[in-house]
Amino acid sequence: MVMTTVDPGRDTPDRLTAYVRSFFAQGRAARSDDPAQLRTAADAFGADYLVTTTASGSIELSHTAFVYLVDDARCRTDHEVA
Repeated sequence: MVMTTVDPGRDTPDRLTAYVRSFFAQGRAARSDDPAQLRTAADAFGADYLVTTTASGSIELSHTAFVYLVDDARCRTDHEVA
């Protein structure tokens, strides 16, 4: 199991790994500080996200809610999270 973040500024490697492993003991955390690399990965899965800053300086995130299952042959199945 691999989880990734669209908020690498706040989701530090240690924080993200702890979060992932709270669900899956052998889970892995994936993150990138490179916005172009993050967008490329999201686009490859058909995912979308938006990071905005409010007038008061708060960061707001919105993103698709899907689980992507990828098998050894790299076949992908999408499951929307309710």
